[in-house]
Amino acid sequence: MVQNTDEEAILNKIFKIEGLKPKKTYRIESLGLSFTFQALSEQKVESMRNKYNAQTMEHGERIHGFNRAVVAAATIAIDGDEKITFAHPGLMQKFKASSPEHVVKRVLQPGHIIELTDKVLMLSGFYEKVSEVEVKNSLKTGN
Repeated sequence: MVQNTDEEAILNKIFKIEGLKPKKTYRIESLGLSFTFQALSEQKVESMRNKYNAQTMEHGERIHGFNRAVVAAATIAIDGDEKITFAHPGLMQKFKASSPEHVVKRVLQPGHIIELTDKVLMLSGFYEKVSEVEVKNSLKTGN
């Protein structure tokens, strides 16, 4: 089956999207540190959401726990060093943390965590603005 080049080009764009995980670095000036994040899959976000929705609400801990989990899971480098994430053994030991989420809680201020969570979710395709495109009689009908 021979496809026209427009159709092939569109299919190739779609094929390239599969498995694509964008990365982006954000800097928190007050800390003098940058954090590199990789987009999270829908499955990963839903898994974290379900985990924290199943917990009982105590002083807003459910939503804060979710935010810390998102930041910890998406962080692939701190200050450009891919060996350092919130799961780094040195950080876990220093803060006597039982999980990377606890390190996030100890290192970042609540406002930083909320803002970074939003950045990760945007990078992962959540909140992305979708613009309307006007199409003029370009759809082919089978009639």
